[in-house]
Amino acid sequence: MTDPHNESFSDAELKRRLRESFDSQIPNYGSYNVVYATGLAGSGGCFLIGYRSQPLECIVAPIDPLSGEPLGVARTVSLTNINEIGVDGMNQVQLSTTTGKVFRFTVPAIPLVRWLDSSNSTPHEVLIPLEQTSDAEDFGMFVDNFMSALS
Repeated sequence: MTDPHNESFSDAELKRRLRESFDSQIPNYGSYNVVYATGLAGSGGCFLIGYRSQPLECIVAPIDPLSGEPLGVARTVSLTNINEIGVDGMNQVQLSTTTGKVFRFTVPAIPLVRWLDSSNSTPHEVLIPLEQTSDAEDFGMFVDNFMSALS
């Protein structure tokens, strides 16, 4: 059973490791804000979403849900390759590119992240509440701006 309040692994440590994972995949990583997202439907899994306003774009980087290690290729979605963007009433985002790639995900304010804590001699899975309330709100505004730019 997992312990949702594990004292040996903190929100700050999880954020640091997730940021390192994103940075390892992306050139010019410092210019992106990063949020943790969970995939929906055909886009199941976990993602790190890097986004910025100049240029207006985001990067969807799939990660291993227990280690944060990159899984597959990070994809850039920008005004040059976006086909469609949408948000439903439950803050579920869908991005479709001109190459046919579709991403469906949500960016929760405080997701419970399953993580493999290897900080002691016996690695074990923990649930860590990841505080990203203000980042999730900021990402919502980014998506609104992205949709407006396409209009």
